[in-house]
Amino acid sequence: MNVPQTVADVLKNHVDFELECIDRMYLNVMVPCLQREGEVAAFWRFHRGHRFASSALMEPMSKDFVARTLRCAQQHQVPVVPFEQAPYKGRKKDDIAQEFIARQGAKEGVMFLGKALPHPFPAADRRAGYRYEPFIWQGEFSLTQVLDRPLSGRVFFEEVIRENLDLGRPDQVALIFGKRLTRRTPGWFRTRVLTQGVMAALHVDYFWNRIKQYFKEGRAGRTETTINHPKAFKLRKGLQSLPQWRQIGFQANRRLLDVQKISQDCALGEAAFEKVNQPIQVEERRVSGL
Repeated sequence: MNVPQTVADVLKNHVDFELECIDRMYLNVMVPCLQREGEVAAFWRFHRGHRFASSALMEPMSKDFVARTLRCAQQHQVPVVPFEQAPYKGRKKDDIAQEFIARQGAKEGVMFLGKALPHPFPAADRRAGYRYEPFIWQGEFSLTQVLDRPLSGRVFFEEVIRENLDLGRPDQVALIFGKRLTRRTPGWFRTRVLTQGVMAALHVDYFWNRIKQYFKEGRAGRTETTINHPKAFKLRKGLQSLPQWRQIGFQANRRLLDVQKISQDCALGEAAFEKVNQPIQVEERRVSGL
């Protein structure tokens, strides 16, 4: 088997399998029509019919909801995790979740219940439009390319980092994300190389969004777009906008790889140049090159 020499060679001849998927999503749940002071006051005065809007009116709702939730968790033997108490206080929720996943093994189900105090709404409130809706807080979209051997991955990342340390420039980032940038475009644009162990990872920043490339499990190249600032792409945060989030994330991954290939495989490469110099057969005639 020949040793790959360029990024284009690795991607064309040494990728055995590709997987494109949503790698991770964080959702926030909130009531859209209760995000401002006037909306909260209208809920209590005009919808519920109280003379004044007061936090004292919320307390019974919260206590009842918490009590019912804890009874449900106890009934189904679901652990309750108070995030603000020891030994969980100050720890990342992802780390806590990984511990419960390890205990659960391959079994699916509810791992634990994180304790908080959302305000519940009975049926009459929900019919009036006061209900929780999920909103996308962060989305990670990945393209994993399994390579034929670790050597191909090392060649890929050595060539990518050597040739593309300027990917964070505005003109380059505009190519990757398909967005026109001007002097008034906010945010930063930069390329960073982070080394972990013996392999380096390439990070490209656009606004507060990021593309990361790294070598996964010593066998697969991972290109991963993380969207933290949807306004940069005129995206809405509602879960119904997920198809648009997916399209931008996956396209950014592919465009980044295209930019990286072009630097080492121009339109008229060596193979194409040799081909036009060789004679060809047209029906029964032999035609000379050029």
